[in-house]
Amino acid sequence: MRSLLKWVPVFVLAMTGFLACTLTCIPAQAAESANKLIPAKTLTPLVLDGNLDDKVWQEAIQYDDFITASPDVGLPPAQSTSVQLAYDSQNLYFGIRAWDAQPELVKSAIMGWDGLFASDFVGVYVDALNDSHGAWAFYANAHGSQGDRLVGPSGAEDIAPDNTWQAAATRDSLGYTVEIAVPLRSLRFQAEQNVSMGIGFVRHISRDTEYSHFPKYSPFPLDFVIS
Repeated sequence: MRSLLKWVPVFVLAMTGFLACTLTCIPAQAAESANKLIPAKTLTPLVLDGNLDDKVWQEAIQYDDFITASPDVGLPPAQSTSVQLAYDSQNLYFGIRAWDAQPELVKSAIMGWDGLFASDFVGVYVDALNDSHGAWAFYANAHGSQGDRLVGPSGAEDIAPDNTWQAAATRDSLGYTVEIAVPLRSLRFQAEQNVSMGIGFVRHISRDTEYSHFPKYSPFPLDFVIS
């Protein structure tokens, strides 16, 4: 799979114009004015079944400003995608709704590890040190099949390392939904109370050979307090 990092600055962390992610519950309007993304904190581990019906997803803000990266750059995607973020003391959680006007055309199957890239899929990139030197990429398709990559600062993807994380997905009349849980212990980050990470999202629609991503040019730093 061609890395987005090589040709679109999805992961180039800029110190201007980016959104930070603080794990506090404040209104979306306030978050935008403060240049903040707001994940939700949960004291109860999520039931990872692909359904976005856990209480925390009812509280977490949705973000849906995806922009195409290929074959066209900078256009509204053919299908909408919304993402949510949450965390507890053990995990980062990502809830992704992949809307599709023709859900029967979503290409997906149960596949082995790293075997999903010819299908429709969604993914999240986590630059745990928020230093632009690399990121873990976690991908899942509509059947919950998983794949990951270690992405270097030049955009080169190393398929050899495999991280420890979980994903689940479900299909419905609106498209499909994915839940991803990434254990904090599986990420290399500064062990401080206040943690800042770079975050980016991607979606691939196989039938349109389309890649779209959020944010537009750089990942949103994810700041949270481990308690």
